[in-house]
Amino acid sequence: MIILEDNKNHNIFAPIKFIRNMKNILGMALIAGMFAFSACGPSAEEKAAAEKAVQDSIAAADAQKAAEEEAARAEQAMQDSIAAAAAADTAAVAPAK
Repeated sequence: MIILEDNKNHNIFAPIKFIRNMKNILGMALIAGMFAFSACGPSAEEKAAAEKAVQDSIAAADAQKAAEEEAARAEQAMQDSIAAAAAADTAAVAPAK
């Protein structure tokens, strides 16, 4: 490679070397940043809080399902009671033979 020099005896390719060095430094900084970012995962407390939130959600869903089943049983009991009362009224009104 032929190195050209200007009249001040300075290498005119010095800025190119500087840019090449800056690219290397920037590349290393980016790689270090990626490692630092990946190392900053959730802590044990955050993992425990997430697991507790999942368990609380499951418990709330189970409680809602139980409440809906209880409401369905109460509705069925009320319908059975109405049907039994209607049957008793029909039997009381019907003439005895």
